[in-house]
Amino acid sequence: MVLRLINQFSVPIPPLAEQKRIVAKVDVLMALCDRLEAQQQERDTRHAALANASLARFADAPTPANLNLLFHLSYAIAPADLRKTILTLAVQGKLAPASETKHVVLGEVIELISGQHLLAHEHNKEGKGIPYLTGPSDFGARHPNPTRWTETPKVAAEPGDILITVKGAGVGKTNKLVAERTAISRQLMAVRVVRADPDFIRLVLMDSADHFQSSMTGIAIPGIGRKDVLELKVELPPLAEQRKIVAKVDQLMALVDQLEAQLTASRTASINLMEAVAAELTV
Repeated sequence: MVLRLINQFSVPIPPLAEQKRIVAKVDVLMALCDRLEAQQQERDTRHAALANASLARFADAPTPANLNLLFHLSYAIAPADLRKTILTLAVQGKLAPASETKHVVLGEVIELISGQHLLAHEHNKEGKGIPYLTGPSDFGARHPNPTRWTETPKVAAEPGDILITVKGAGVGKTNKLVAERTAISRQLMAVRVVRADPDFIRLVLMDSADHFQSSMTGIAIPGIGRKDVLELKVELPPLAEQRKIVAKVDQLMALVDQLEAQLTASRTASINLMEAVAAELTV
């Protein structure tokens, strides 16, 4: 059947001399494409080296001016990588001079509250009772957005607590509870900071997300346990310096947000231009 269809398929064939000219033209264009691809690969290699060098410079001197320079010179560095670098520098004490630091385990400065699961009939979507968070699907960029409520909470977090995902694919994700007392499921734990700045401890937890991911155990629903959180090692500067570090991180993250928006706008403009050119070519 296939052979029959192929045999019935008509192909326009130009004279032999023109066939040869077409083949020669294709060879020239293909060679040009190969050269352009090689040049692009060379540019990408140089660009990656520049990006890494710029990121190292920012790590040595993490100032807004150097971050601005980094972003404009090295657009190949993803904003997520910049944010991760800022977090790491923050918890290493490189964003603000620290007079002294002490090494502690997280359990020395927090209380840890483990969530509990509610059955289907124990929560609702009508806003009755207090909010109930089931996992990272209820997390926002910084603060949770509840979609369920309960009138029979088993375990609740309080405003100011840091929520951390401890089971499933979202292990290590954090949000800060700022609104009202909120019930939490077994996928979450609430970190209640008692002897440190809560926002600084959240930076520590955010920077530790990869560590928590690599520490997961279990088959059905892998996750981390209380010990993984409580025994996390922290380099803790004095309280006033913790707050200075948090302020510096906020400043740098805001700049990353601003530059990311500019980069997105630039890419959108480029796409629109290419689409306009393509439309003209098809006319």
